[in-house]
Amino acid sequence: MEKVKTSQKIQKDRKGAIEVKLWEPSMLNWRDVFADYMWVLRNRIDNKLSMFKVQFEIYQDIVQAQKNIQMYKDLRKTPSNIKNYTKSNIKVDPVYIDTRIKKEKVFIKSLKEIMDGHLWRIFNYNRALMQEIGRQPGTTFISIDAGGFKEVYAWADQILETDITHFLLNDLTNASKIGDVTVKNKKGEIELLEIKSSNLASGKKQKERLLRQQERRANFESLANTKKGLIDGRDGEIVELQIKYPDNFYKLRHLLKKADQNGISNLKVKDYLFMTCVDRSIKVEAQKRKKYLSKHRTIKSKKDDIIIMIDTSARDTYSTNFVPLSIFPIHELFIADLMLGKKQIFYSVNITKILRTFEKHGWSIKSTFYQSSDNKKVEGTPFCTISKNKINIDIPWTIPNQLIFELQDLSTICKILNFTAADMKNESKRGLFNYQNEADIWS
Repeated sequence: MEKVKTSQKIQKDRKGAIEVKLWEPSMLNWRDVFADYMWVLRNRIDNKLSMFKVQFEIYQDIVQAQKNIQMYKDLRKTPSNIKNYTKSNIKVDPVYIDTRIKKEKVFIKSLKEIMDGHLWRIFNYNRALMQEIGRQPGTTFISIDAGGFKEVYAWADQILETDITHFLLNDLTNASKIGDVTVKNKKGEIELLEIKSSNLASGKKQKERLLRQQERRANFESLANTKKGLIDGRDGEIVELQIKYPDNFYKLRHLLKKADQNGISNLKVKDYLFMTCVDRSIKVEAQKRKKYLSKHRTIKSKKDDIIIMIDTSARDTYSTNFVPLSIFPIHELFIADLMLGKKQIFYSVNITKILRTFEKHGWSIKSTFYQSSDNKKVEGTPFCTISKNKINIDIPWTIPNQLIFELQDLSTICKILNFTAADMKNESKRGLFNYQNEADIWS
């Protein structure tokens, strides 16, 4: 199983602390816009004109947010430059500036997460492909000038008359940093294309970039179309597991709907996982909030059980560890709520019970992230390392994140670990795995 770097925000039992999120009433209109974008991408995916229109709307939103960040950074550095942006004599508040920058970054990340969902659909919900493309180096900062924009626009316009069935401008995603566009043809084949010429802002460096990416493009296309290619520099393949993904998202839908009505809701998902959803647009009395949060203690059965709390702000920074919210099978407005912080979910997780389950399935625990000196930010540290029959597995954060955010069953995870142990006997090859019914769950 691949080792995935992480920057997971976790915290030991906080006794129900709720942190201030970025939501404010002025964002209500953007909530609707985000939901509209997701609805079109979900329901008009085979309509190239619709995909053309929505991508260029999102492109303009991201470019404007990038400009806003540059403005705020300028004001943070030189407050007197406020006169360059407004005629009003406004005092620049550093705290306000920092908050606005964070809001714009969350805004960009969320818009790109909407497009990450489109990429998942183009890949037919292939989890392995999404993880592999997300691990590639590079940036998706939009830096093309007016001439470059016209070039990309012209390319996208002409594909409406070709046998390309789906396309995506990669700069609009968090994940895809290989090539300029991802396309799929009538045969279902994936291609990563370069379309920008030397008249772009990158200028002379364009040819060097093309050469560096050519090999990575060819390898990824091989993985996408033949399921075989290099993974971490070794021969590898994408394996379709004969293991079904259990659909527990009805529980999440219930939790969100209740919070929409009452401002706060609880759900004990498993004996190791408890969730509270808070809707920040609805005032909840302090006593009621305290009562709801006290229920988190029900997942702790022994005094020395290790409990962590993770909330949805952990998703504010892109990571391959997370499936995009934009493909979750829940209403688009609820997804927008979570992206923008109108709704925030707090997850209490009993790590000890998860580790005990691994042990019940014959695994010994060699080490855990909790032994790290800094348990608030675990950088490059696996969730845990387990061993069975002389096989050691570093469990990446993709696994507990499936348990927490995707409400995956621990029994299913144990089946995957057993499959991984058998697969790892062939040390010369690397494997990336998909569940049997991913497309049925997310579509």
